[in-house]
Amino acid sequence: MGFKRAKYTGISIPTPLFEKIRERIKGTGFKSVSDYIAFVLREIADHGKKRKEAFTKEDEEKIKKRLRSLGY
Repeated sequence: MGFKRAKYTGISIPTPLFEKIRERIKGTGFKSVSDYIAFVLREIADHGKKRKEAFTKEDEEKIKKRLRSLGY
């Protein structure tokens, strides 16, 4: 039951950006700016891999048509 530690590298960002992120994550579940940045980069890197369209184009057109008929 071994826990494998992740390897890390350093990335430089401008200090004003670091400060802005630090303010933004106050009161969130992120423990550090590094945690937040890793989360955001993971989301970007995985974009499209896990997401599947909820509706086909045909389904989307049917929904739009129905909404228009209801006055939306």
